[in-house]
Amino acid sequence: MKYHVFFTAKYSTQCLDNGRFGATSVNSLVDVSKGDTAFLFDGSKWKIFGPLKILSEKQFYETDKIFGSNKRGVVNYPNRIAFDTQDMNELDLNILFSIEKNYYSPSYLLNRTLLSVITANKQVHSTPLTIIEGKYLESQLLERGVKIETNGGFLSYNKKEFVINNVIRKRKPKSEAVLEMLLMTYKPSPTLFNEDHTLVFNQFILGIQRQIDILAISKKEIIIFEIKKRDNLSNPYIQVKEYLDYLVSDYRLEPYHHKEKDHKAIVLLEVGNRYLNNNYIQNTNNIQTYSFFCDSNYCIHVNGTTEL
Repeated sequence: MKYHVFFTAKYSTQCLDNGRFGATSVNSLVDVSKGDTAFLFDGSKWKIFGPLKILSEKQFYETDKIFGSNKRGVVNYPNRIAFDTQDMNELDLNILFSIEKNYYSPSYLLNRTLLSVITANKQVHSTPLTIIEGKYLESQLLERGVKIETNGGFLSYNKKEFVINNVIRKRKPKSEAVLEMLLMTYKPSPTLFNEDHTLVFNQFILGIQRQIDILAISKKEIIIFEIKKRDNLSNPYIQVKEYLDYLVSDYRLEPYHHKEKDHKAIVLLEVGNRYLNNNYIQNTNNIQTYSFFCDSNYCIHVNGTTEL
């Protein structure tokens, strides 16, 4: 089971009344699964709601106009997950801030780190929490939160078209977000994800401010995955070196004994990306580079080997 925070600025009522959270991007909710626990943060009300138990097996495509539509009639936030609307509490973020007063206690540091993650990243759709952060936030909501009732209108959840099937059916462009979704959904060969990996995080925040594509934590190592399309001109090696520096000292990873594990980064570059030039490729112990391309069947081929 994982913990997640969902972010909205004006749709918390619609989310809670209908038992839905939606995103525009296809990768934001890709690692949210049935049985997970989520929290909804409303950046305008400065309140957090939950705990929300996830009902959907994985993200699905839905056209109900819960969140309205744009000028062309296209439904807003169609890539969604469903959650249980029973037993929900709300908690003002200022109350969460005020409960910790001992500067030297571990719970104070946990509280402040959690608040920083929530407030600094409210521009994204969703971000994962560590298990300690999730349990702490859940306990505070249950202990100090105010019980809320929804206005009915809950949408029953029936197995709908999964987002990945909708993307493939519509032949949407294979953006970095789509590639990330494919990697997270299909779990490529052990070349990329080792069998003993127990946790895979999507859009994990390092150092409270750096959002990485994929973070995999196993018993022996922690691996960062950075994905770049052919036309992406940013230097991936500058990014992953920064991420690796954060890994060493990031308090959020302390529960996973990160200082005792090997740290490395895997850079996935689409064939044709300029950083596949030998002048750029990093052949160091903790940074590995793979080239990839996608065929018309949405299969990812890494270094010439079919992975999906």
